[in-house]
Order: sequence, then structure tokens, then C-alpha cells
Amino acid sequence: MARAGFGHSLVPIGVAKALGLTKSELVEFPMGGVCRPVSLIGRKSTLAKRHVQRFEQLLTESLPGESFL
Repeated sequence: MARAGFGHSLVPIGVAKALGLTKSELVEFPMGGVCRPVSLIGRKSTLAKRHVQRFEQLLTESLPGESFL
């Protein structure tokens, strides 16, 4: 709808590039961009596995915010 001139749109940069938008058509966010919550969801037995817990730990250490589980 934004492409057709009905207003603005918020899409990931990859989508904008796939649509062939030029740099002059894009408005970049300031440093920090947009934040949205992320959750890891799974069975209790799956979330208890060592490699899944390690994955959650690495996410928590590399991204700002709280625990994912």
C-alpha cells in the first residue's frame, strides 16, 4: 500500500531491498533502531537441554534486555 502511495510503511531492510527501493526512498532509523520482544518457546524437556540453555545464554549476553525463557 505504501508503494502505491497510500502512506508510509515499516518493513525490514531486506524486504525494502527485495522490493527494489532506492536509498532515496528509505528513511533510516537512528542508532538503536526499533526494539521488539523475542521469546523462546518450547517443551519443558527441550528447554532443559544443555545446548538450548547455552543458546539462550548466548542470546542474553549478546542482546540487550532480559532473559528469553
